[in-house]
Amino acid sequence: MHGAKIRSACLEDAARICKIYNYYVQNTSISFEEEPVGDDEMARRIEAITLHYPWIVYESEGSILGYAYASRWKDRSAYRFVAETTIYVSADHLGEGIGTALMGELLRRLGELKLHANLAFARWYCPL
Repeated sequence: MHGAKIRSACLEDAARICKIYNYYVQNTSISFEEEPVGDDEMARRIEAITLHYPWIVYESEGSILGYAYASRWKDRSAYRFVAETTIYVSADHLGEGIGTALMGELLRRLGELKLHANLAFARWYCPL
């Protein structure tokens, strides 16, 4: 996409991330949340996760079209080298390679953290 870039998420992105995420909360079962998430809660999540793991956004012409992040898999010490990965792409931009671009950059950044495994669980949304 013209003018697209992947960058680290910041707290000011919370509202735009909520717009993407809450579409899936309200219209699908892939998020496992039942109520939309507020901007303040999303900002809290971004702040907590970015203390230890990357959270990135795909931005094009000033709009966030997708995001990805990693988080701790489990609390036991032996899992400290394992992360769970999450990606959401705006429903209006599915099939444009945004998810692939985000995953590539997320895995690159996770490689710098010297993690041993990154887990992703396929919960696909395919509009008919």
